[in-house]
Amino acid sequence: MPKIFNRSALTCAISSALLLLGNSASANDFALEEIVVTAQKRAQSIQEIPMSVSALSEDALKTSGVESVADIQSMVPALNIVSSNSPAQSSISIRGAGTGAADPTLEPSVGVFVDGVFMPRSIFGLSDLVSIDRVEILLGPQGTLYGKNTNAGVISVHTKGMPDSFELDIEQSFGSDSLSDSKLDVGGLITDDLGYRFSARNRRKDGVMEDEFTNAEYNAVDKQSYRGQLFWNASEDLSVRAISYYSLSDSNQSQDEVHIEPGSAYAGYTAAFLGAEAPEADVKDRKVAPTEAAQGRVEVQGASIQFEYDLGDYLLTSITAYQEWEQDNGYVDNDSTRLDISYSNAAFNEESISQEIRISSPGGETIDWIAGGFYFKSDLEGGDPSSVFAGSNHDLNLGGTQLFSPGDQMVWNQTFSSESIALFGQATWNLSEQTAITAGLRYNQEEKEFTAYSDTFDADGTAFRLANLLDGSYTGGFFYPTISGQTTLGDAMHVADDRKDSDVTGMISISHFIDDHMIYASIASGSKSGGFNGSFGAVPVSDREYESENTVNYEIGAKLDLMDGRARVNVAYFYTEYKDFQATTFDPVSVAFGVINAGRQVTQGVDVDASYLATENLTLSVKFEYLDARYKDFTGANCALNSGEFINTDGDCVLDDERMESAPNWSGSVAADYIVAMNEGELYLHGDLSFKTSHISDPTRSAASQDTRYELLNARMGWRNDSWDVSLWGKNLTDDYYASAHTSNLVGNAFDGVDTFLGTGKSSSNSYRRWINEPRSWGMSVQYKL
Repeated sequence: MPKIFNRSALTCAISSALLLLGNSASANDFALEEIVVTAQKRAQSIQEIPMSVSALSEDALKTSGVESVADIQSMVPALNIVSSNSPAQSSISIRGAGTGAADPTLEPSVGVFVDGVFMPRSIFGLSDLVSIDRVEILLGPQGTLYGKNTNAGVISVHTKGMPDSFELDIEQSFGSDSLSDSKLDVGGLITDDLGYRFSARNRRKDGVMEDEFTNAEYNAVDKQSYRGQLFWNASEDLSVRAISYYSLSDSNQSQDEVHIEPGSAYAGYTAAFLGAEAPEADVKDRKVAPTEAAQGRVEVQGASIQFEYDLGDYLLTSITAYQEWEQDNGYVDNDSTRLDISYSNAAFNEESISQEIRISSPGGETIDWIAGGFYFKSDLEGGDPSSVFAGSNHDLNLGGTQLFSPGDQMVWNQTFSSESIALFGQATWNLSEQTAITAGLRYNQEEKEFTAYSDTFDADGTAFRLANLLDGSYTGGFFYPTISGQTTLGDAMHVADDRKDSDVTGMISISHFIDDHMIYASIASGSKSGGFNGSFGAVPVSDREYESENTVNYEIGAKLDLMDGRARVNVAYFYTEYKDFQATTFDPVSVAFGVINAGRQVTQGVDVDASYLATENLTLSVKFEYLDARYKDFTGANCALNSGEFINTDGDCVLDDERMESAPNWSGSVAADYIVAMNEGELYLHGDLSFKTSHISDPTRSAASQDTRYELLNARMGWRNDSWDVSLWGKNLTDDYYASAHTSNLVGNAFDGVDTFLGTGKSSSNSYRRWINEPRSWGMSVQYKL
């Protein structure tokens, strides 16, 4: 049995939520709206589902100023999303558990689904929202109905369906930093049985970071998203929904801010060449000075077709999908200075297909059930054996060792293929109108193959080989040959392997209603198949393989409808154990990312979601999470030299009983909405505050990342009627400044030995790069509906 954490913390959590309810009278003729979701792949009230689910409607997303799935974390405390070097390298975690952002080849632990289609990488779900009906966030493992890569939870995005008549929705926003955000959603009927919907969005904004020497702007936004749908009611029994989508992000949105440790050898070196002092960590001016702006051009496209066939008492559903994404410019200035010591340019592309078929009972019977099968195949490639992945345009010799020479080049390529098939089923036995038991199982089998290759050359294209070293024809530096994984004889690195996994996951829950209140308990498991680390580096095949990640979640909760429907409190205690958790690591010496299995980790805590309709005009809401997320058995993590973590006699970093990264003890949001009739319409006011307390924002746990925290205040005021909506809004009104992610500076690490030799009393390895949040912004939005 799981260990229940401090009882006073649970009492405090529930009490805090109930304070929201006040002492108002219970008799009234108004109530909170019912929230209907499809978390269990059938339409149900959220108050009837024995699991933790957060549901966000189109109106809630707009009022809170949510622009993409990444912004939803401000409304769902259990959710954390981080993007650093590229939008394609995004990390999503729920309740403290998720996959690091090191490499797109590592599959996520939080599954992203759009209109029922599994998205193989989180990038598919992080595009700007277009024609959204609602977003559902399922907390905890969903290994039965969703299966693949849902060990920590699910983000399920649902777009608008078939219109009943002609619809037109146009919105234009203007704002600070030359923001222009245009949205279009149009739909209608071609015939009584044939309908369409087309949605588009074009979002542009100037950069919010500035080059301190050239005044160039970085982190600009230039995104376009399009989505087309056709709906066909072919007969009384058959309906068809065809969807195609395309999005393009072509902007320098991933520029980091650099800190070079003052007084260190690296600071002295950069100052000598640049004639300027190195940037300091406590300067919050959003000024940078890279050789070239970080880039991240990402193109996403795909299509799906869904058939629903009514078989009398049963519903047969088929969803076939194709997805493709490509990053063809992932330029990163690794030293983040104008010296151009080291740069990298990673390209990725992936194609995938999926097929799900399921049959379900009508619902409302003594036994409600659903059963089906799922197939998925993907092929991903990173880098190109004929293109430069990393290079240098600077001469750097330290201690007689030529680390970099102008024109140094490194090529890198990795390929991954994955093919999986699953069978699943779930049934609910309604013992009475008050009590139900739900149980389900899923069998999954997956095969994976991978290759990895890297090689290095000098400016003349001469390869790093023993013969070329002996005759002096190789004139390049030794940094890239060292980290590329080539042997001492100078051979290119080339490895390949394959593996096959199978697993069975399931769930069981019991729920019971007392009047309008539901209490429940559940046990659910999840599994994510093993794989291979395809990064460069001198790592043998045997050490590149990592094992499957397995999860078990215990949860007890209550969903309370109070005061004749004016108040709603959903609270859950969870205890989740991960075995062989797939942890991302970073070796600051070889500057290679990797994946290893952390023996065991445990996340436990309390989620509270409460709403109160204080008056017919005023709605208050509180959401918060208390989280205790810790590694219980983890030896071999790559910890920064200044992390303060324990290093054993073998030189391994040991994180037993240490807090996990990106896992604050407290996170939450409070919001208020006020509506009053005015001029044949209504005036509305909205304000929300979201926060996360101290947490670590670097997988190497560097000192600078160990106290990341934030409080963000947003507000919106507007007037609307059936046709028009005009609003003024502001985000991050207090201009809170924090880093969502940190990583070490690989060039700074190379200078650490020079500090020791010169006795500077400083450590160049304290230098780092960080990705800063958006500053305060404001604007105006005008929407017209027909």
